[in-house]
Amino acid sequence: MLALQHRDRVCRISLEIPAPSLQKVITAINDEFPILEHLYLAPPTKHNTHLILPSTFQAPQLRILGLEHFASPIGSSLFTTAVGLSALSLRWIHPSAYPHPNQLLQTLSLLPHLKTFHISFRSPVSKRDIERQLLDTPITTHVTLPNLHFFVSEGVSIYLEALLPHMTTPLLETLNGRAKPNRNLLD
Repeated sequence: MLALQHRDRVCRISLEIPAPSLQKVITAINDEFPILEHLYLAPPTKHNTHLILPSTFQAPQLRILGLEHFASPIGSSLFTTAVGLSALSLRWIHPSAYPHPNQLLQTLSLLPHLKTFHISFRSPVSKRDIERQLLDTPITTHVTLPNLHFFVSEGVSIYLEALLPHMTTPLLETLNGRAKPNRNLLD
């Protein structure tokens, strides 16, 4: 916590600690970290609450972001300032926070340097629920990810099937719809 008070000197935060302690850290990162390049936050085990990044958190130099067991930060102002992001891993997103594909695609359009993207959902959502969501609000956004090489989606295949027709990824090397968890994805 003392180190987080020196925002202008922190370039890497990587923590896997129990949710109550992690919540204290999340509360402490409620401002701009001007040289932060790597952020990985995860509780070591599944928990019943979902964590949320503060809306005031900014990291304009952020290159690598990994969050586990968080509500989805898609739509956060973080992505309007961290445009140099090259690796994004959002694992075990809480079911109440599944982003609509339009919202996810709009956020990804802000990240032209993205090379690695991993998204997984904590609990399965029924195909019927996703289809209903897509019928209520059709996907109208198309995104080109010129540098994306690696894309992993876990948990909801219908979600992936809805996204793919709306993405252009000329350099994509790996598309995996059922990968096993890979903790080294952001290393």
